[in-house]
Amino acid sequence: MSLMNWDAESYAVGVKFADEDHEKLFNLLNQLHSLVLDHANRDLISQHLDLMLEFLYAHFAYEESLMLDKNCAIDLYTAHKLEHAALIESCSNIQIQFNTSQLELSEEMFQMLKKWLERHIIMFDKDYAEFLM
Repeated sequence: MSLMNWDAESYAVGVKFADEDHEKLFNLLNQLHSLVLDHANRDLISQHLDLMLEFLYAHFAYEESLMLDKNCAIDLYTAHKLEHAALIESCSNIQIQFNTSQLELSEEMFQMLKKWLERHIIMFDKDYAEFLM
């Protein structure tokens, strides 16, 4: 069972790279969720967590640089960057704690990430789309 289902009508922002990246993020999160539910080997889960977060951080960096290049309104850019920074901090802490066996990935964590992604795409990413077209 998928944690998140990509639905272009609900989540597409109309910017090709963002929509493709968001769909890939949904898939990576679903794969990680499945590994945890299937009680996969901890090393495999760790590798997938690292891969997903590496992709997420690269997406955020590219998105932010593009917003600056396209002269996005500074207040919109700043709010967007703060949203990214908050998730990066949370995910980095989870990653460190999981990789040092101090934490297990829980359904609550997956639900938090799912809600964050849905909210962020709908409330923040859709706002910047006009600057990137």
